[in-house]
Amino acid sequence: MKSIYYHKVIKGYHFIVLATEDGVTEGTFSINQIKWLDKQLKQAKEDDPKKPIFVFHHQPIKGTIYGSEWGFAKNRDFFYNTLKKYPQVISFSGHTHYPLDDPRIIHQKDFTTIGTSTGAYLWLDSGRIQEEVPEGADFFNQALIVEVYKNKVLLKRRDIHNNDWTGEPFEIREPSNKNSFEYTEVRRDKRAPSYEKDANISVVQQSVSGLTIMLTQAKDNLLVHDYKMVAKNNATGKIAIGIPRLL
Repeated sequence: MKSIYYHKVIKGYHFIVLATEDGVTEGTFSINQIKWLDKQLKQAKEDDPKKPIFVFHHQPIKGTIYGSEWGFAKNRDFFYNTLKKYPQVISFSGHTHYPLDDPRIIHQKDFTTIGTSTGAYLWLDSGRIQEEVPEGADFFNQALIVEVYKNKVLLKRRDIHNNDWTGEPFEIREPSNKNSFEYTEVRRDKRAPSYEKDANISVVQQSVSGLTIMLTQAKDNLLVHDYKMVAKNNATGKIAIGIPRLL
């Protein structure tokens, strides 16, 4: 490596590798590095405006993928707006250890961002009884296998621990055309979860501080991440809504 961030062309495809420039956990990308990035992106587009441009950085961009709450804040908007000019960018980030199974691990709006999960142990978002790193999480590891074709890119999700795939590959058709984006917040998940006809719910334990509820698991074509409980007080008419902590 000639420097901590660099640009390499392999078989006509541009790979731009970035690096944070301090010891802060969330990371910092300097103005100078982002300006350098812009020049590299311009060069890659001029080389071929339709080909994907692959950008790599450790921390995710806040406000994009699942887990991006752990992303960087300093110079975030300048970083994002620099990439925004190039819809053919596919941005890979790590840091969070969040699972590839969640459909929000990929995000498309102005360009494509995707999390790369982990080679060591999985991490989950907060608010769970088993906490962010549940027992046995160190057993799980995942990776992306990326296949590049003339007019599309396939991002295949691999469960290394199971030696198998998880979910369907993410397919990015015509990477330079934002109108072809399938994984936007509006288009990513069109089907709502559903219950079988014999589904039921029951309270198995209650106390002053809370309830333990058992319910039939919902079915979904992608993933059920949370259940929202709505409780109505028949005496007062008040409605309480909460996101329970799942076992």
